[in-house]
Amino acid sequence: MSRATQLAQEEADRVEAEEAEEAETAETTPEPETPAEPEEQDAEDAQAAIDKVNALHLDNLHGAIGPDFDAFSPCPCCQGGPAGWVLPFSMFPDEVAASRGAAVYDYFEGRAEIAPQYKVSKTMMMCDACDGEGQVISGAKNQNRIFQCPACSGQGFVPRVDPIVVEPYAFTPNQANLGAGVQVANGPEPVVLDQWGRSMGHPHFGLHPDTIGR
Repeated sequence: MSRATQLAQEEADRVEAEEAEEAETAETTPEPETPAEPEEQDAEDAQAAIDKVNALHLDNLHGAIGPDFDAFSPCPCCQGGPAGWVLPFSMFPDEVAASRGAAVYDYFEGRAEIAPQYKVSKTMMMCDACDGEGQVISGAKNQNRIFQCPACSGQGFVPRVDPIVVEPYAFTPNQANLGAGVQVANGPEPVVLDQWGRSMGHPHFGLHPDTIGR
């Protein structure tokens, strides 16, 4: 074998060996994992991200409002989500929806209940003395400070009393009993006497006899 042939054979063997090594390396080396999309993050990672943003938002509010921010409390509807945003109520499991509904009910002090559309009574009306609460501030400084409203007996309502409207009427006097030239617009002028029989215009009208010497 000539020297040239030997060199060519060695080069071919070297190239073949390199190709075999590259193939083996490709089979044993795993392909790099594709980064997960944001939508594919598990619930724990997503919640951790939300909590981090909420904490930053809380720090910003403390810095902007100052000590007055201590009067605020977390929104019961925003718990578990971005602060200030809520999901539709129907999306929650029954037990979660019940607990959040109870939290909102407590926040509104029991006034968040959705009541039927009742009709307004025609025979009852709100008690103005207690503004319908059934209790009033008595003025006492002891345990009786808040007391049952005496006007409605604590019921918050009283019987409805419609105002009485007196319709005006035209009075036509008997012309035969009037003197000549007497003008009467709506009947004869009433005679007004005090309790001692003096007519209006009397110098002692309305004065007690003991104050005038008789």
